[in-house]
Amino acid sequence: MDFQSFRVLFLLVNIYESWANSPSFIPSNERINLFEDSTLELKCTGQKNVTFIYASDTSCSYYMSEPAKENEYKCSSQKPIITYEFDGEKYLALFRRERVIFQETGWYGCIESDKLIAEGWNGLEWIGLTPDHFNKSDDVSWTYVYILLPYRPGFVEAPPASYVYTLYEKVGNDVYFSCRATIRYSRNKLIKRGKIVSNSIRESKRGFTLKNVADADSGNYTCRNSLGYGERTSVQYVLIVTDKNSNLYNPVIINNSPEPIIPGQTLKLKCSVDTPHGHLYLLRWKIPKQSYRVSYNYFEVQNDEHSFTYTRELIISGVTNEDEGVYECEYVAPQLKKQNSYKINITIDNESLVDYNEIDACLNYF
Repeated sequence: MDFQSFRVLFLLVNIYESWANSPSFIPSNERINLFEDSTLELKCTGQKNVTFIYASDTSCSYYMSEPAKENEYKCSSQKPIITYEFDGEKYLALFRRERVIFQETGWYGCIESDKLIAEGWNGLEWIGLTPDHFNKSDDVSWTYVYILLPYRPGFVEAPPASYVYTLYEKVGNDVYFSCRATIRYSRNKLIKRGKIVSNSIRESKRGFTLKNVADADSGNYTCRNSLGYGERTSVQYVLIVTDKNSNLYNPVIINNSPEPIIPGQTLKLKCSVDTPHGHLYLLRWKIPKQSYRVSYNYFEVQNDEHSFTYTRELIISGVTNEDEGVYECEYVAPQLKKQNSYKINITIDNESLVDYNEIDACLNYF
């Protein structure tokens, strides 16, 4: 066998092994249709520990990294029951959710637990992640679940009829209207000033997209389902297109620690981001080492009627050399298809510690 043939064979073997070891649903379905109040059951198997990514009512307080606020909608979703088994050859994860509701329409994924942790999603798989948040190399198996309202086609993100979602976007970017229908064949339309927005792109599993927005695109929009009736058949939006430079969707880190920082001192980092009201979002830290010395504070400041600044402060008391490294603050808003981060490198100064100890020794001598 020549070298070229060997290389092709080696590549095929690796592709086969990757395919054979990838987690997969049993049975494999690209789409599942259920009626409300049914029971959703999923099975996933893999060569390593596997777990689920799943959709839930976006008003649920357990989506957030802090306690629910009084003005949040009442959560209707129940956390699913997930159990794990191992038959000596393969790992099996079982997902069961009873009395499903239309707000649980969405993407359901199966992924190796280690990869979910490596991507920083450990313990956060319930926030409604989609294929947009993963690379193909992550080997996630996906299925889309439609939970139907009998004779009442509507939208998954369906707040009270008087509620208006705010969308902020910069000139030249794309904007996403996350009005997803609970049935695949619904007749959704995006309307502005009584006219259908002809240049919008519709995807049944994602909503509508406006490409390359300009100032003229600012205004009030309605996402309407012409098959249904009642409050769940329309969703209101206001789009504000701006050319101003701001922290909109882009987190910024401010270092409030002593400089230089030496072992034993307290590291304080504040991460802030401007975000619009009414959307599921997450602001999280990825740090070199978790420990009992790590704590967080949360702050929220209203900017105007449409947006606010959210801050998550990281505090590490009694820093050691193990706390040295890259600190990353990431903002994720699945409904808006936003995922931005900011990184800062922290160095622990041991040389200054020596100088500090010498000064302290001299003071004690006198």
